[in-house]
Amino acid sequence: MILRVGQAALRGDIARYARVFDLLELSSEPGRLPRAARLAEWRARVPESFVFSLRLPRAVAALDAAPGSDEALARALRAAESLQAGWLVLDTPASVTPAARHKRRLAELTEPLLERWRVAWAPRGVWLDDEAAAVSDELGVALVRDLGRSEPPDEAVVYTRLRGLGDGGSVRAGAVERAAELLADRDEAYVVVDGGGAVRAARMLRELVDDDRERAPDTGAEPEARP
Repeated sequence: MILRVGQAALRGDIARYARVFDLLELSSEPGRLPRAARLAEWRARVPESFVFSLRLPRAVAALDAAPGSDEALARALRAAESLQAGWLVLDTPASVTPAARHKRRLAELTEPLLERWRVAWAPRGVWLDDEAAAVSDELGVALVRDLGRSEPPDEAVVYTRLRGLGDGGSVRAGAVERAAELLADRDEAYVVVDGGGAVRAARMLRELVDDDRERAPDTGAEPEARP
């Protein structure tokens, strides 16, 4: 199993960060990222296995073709190229509903992105779990859920955020344990710890996933392929 764990922002030096984490999710809101040369330097200072993911700007995620959204997307994609990002993350606001026009706009946005990147989608608002899972499956994107509170989609590759309780609250040990159990049989897992205690949570998650793998019985049979 490939497991990558990180935070939703960089605090401090990238090389020091990469000694503890192997995933970094960054915001591409205007003014939040350094220039392309600096991003390329970040890429050069971390191991090849390190994964960057980039949250698309709110102007893009709103799906309403607001003035400047095309340029915001273009800037974000240039940053993703400089970082050699593995993922683009789309956090759609509550105004993006299960209406047919929004599903169509989601497809129009994500289809060209998927030619170059993996895409993770985190819907907000009135989406039911089954409905969001069906749309993500149809689009070919990973559905982001907090595994401390929800079940992951039945996919081999999972992108998740573990959120703390309240603003700046630490991620509970119980949430980390639950996530480890749910991820144990997946091929790849990308876990963003969005809260306090990220170092402790990352260490605990890796240990628990390793323990689950060691305890899994060896039947000698080939693993069942996931769709």
